[in-house]
This record gives sequence, structure tokens and C-alpha cells, in this order.
Amino acid sequence: MGRSVVISIDSEFNYHIVKQEGKLVELWYLDSFSKLFTMEGENRIYAAGVIHKYTRSLLLDHFGAESLKGKLVPQIEVFVSKTLETWSTNSSIEMKQAASIMVFNFSAKSIMFSYDAEKSPVKLSEKLINVAGSFMSYPLNIPSFAYNKSLQAEHEAILKARENPNSILTWDEYKSMTFTHQVINEVLRITNLSPGLLQKALKDIKFRGYTIPTGWTIMLVTSALQLNPKTYKDPLSFNPWR
Repeated sequence: MGRSVVISIDSEFNYHIVKQEGKLVELWYLDSFSKLFTMEGENRIYAAGVIHKYTRSLLLDHFGAESLKGKLVPQIEVFVSKTLETWSTNSSIEMKQAASIMVFNFSAKSIMFSYDAEKSPVKLSEKLINVAGSFMSYPLNIPSFAYNKSLQAEHEAILKARENPNSILTWDEYKSMTFTHQVINEVLRITNLSPGLLQKALKDIKFRGYTIPTGWTIMLVTSALQLNPKTYKDPLSFNPWR
């Protein structure tokens, strides 16, 4: 990274640092990212905060709970159904990449002035995937597998409770999908789009006899706890029954 960096996989220290944002530490970005947005000198700190607040506000406006309840759940269902229909015409699917592209295309269509991946000559998802690395063990939804049976039973119960079996998914139905939420949580547990959170020490930070000097960068490796075999048995395995 070209600078002095402390990398922490200690959950207690990571929690302490997150709580000290704006006091002992501030958000920090790699130099390449800062140069991209001309975040130099004193303006670097201000610009980093502005970008973070703007991005957070943008995401909450489009994908927060109120948006999900009001309009996004039915839109997501239609989008996913259409995507699955497209996948069914292929002899095979590389699931991790295909799922990432699906999520990106839906997000881009919602945020970027109705960007349509099918009509656009530029495939933004391909460019994103070329620079973003992540890993996950994708659940195999194959007939007779336990995962498939659990999802099928849950979704059949929802369909039986409907007056109209062809109606669009509602927020209450989505919230009732307890096993689906376990699947989502397990995916989030073993998936990380970035190696960690970057902070910069505003003052000398003392912790357990160590001192992190002012100006040093701190990388909080947030996946360390979730992927620690002392926390989860066989942590790299996909197991939504945990």
C-alpha cells in the first residue's frame, strides 16, 4: 500500500476502532482511489467524508427498508424471475459470477437513470467484476438436496396461504421466509467484497500495550471473526442451518 499499515483481525480492537470514528480515527481510502477523485491534501479528508455520506444516502434512499416495503420487493421478484428464465436457456451457469451480475444490473437500473443491461452497449457489470474480488460457496438448489427441500417447503407454505397464487411477493411474505433469511445471513458471513475497512489514526492509539502512531493507516479485517474455526465449525462451508 506504500504506507505504514496496521492490519487487525482482533474483534475487540476492531469494535473499539469502529466506535472511535471521528474521534481517534477517520475513514481512509487507498491512494489510487483518492487520486481518482482528486482527494489531495486537506481536501482529501473532506472529500472522503462527502463521498461516504453521499454514497450511504444514495443507497439508503434506493434500497432502505421503506423502499423495499413500498416498491422494491415486487420489482426484485420480476427481475429475478426474468433472469432465471434467461439462465434456463444456457447449458451451464457459473453461479457466483452470474448472481453478481444480476445484483449489479438490478442496482444499476434502480440508481443510474434506468440503466438497462440488455440495451446498453457497455456492460458495466463485466467491468465491475473484473476489478472486484470475492468468494462464496454457493448453495446448490438441486432436487433431493436438503437445501432444496427446506426452501421448497417454506415457499409452498406461502403459496398455500395466498388467495391468488399468482400474486406478486409481499413484504410480509418476504419477512416470513425464515430459512431464506438464514441463507442470506450465511452468504454474507462468508462473502466479502473488500479485504477490510480502512481507517486513519488521528491521534496515537494505545491498545494492550501497543501504540499506533498518528497518521498510520488501520485495516480492520472484518471477515476474520466469521471465518475463524474457533467461532464457526468448518467456517468455509456453506451451512445455513448454523
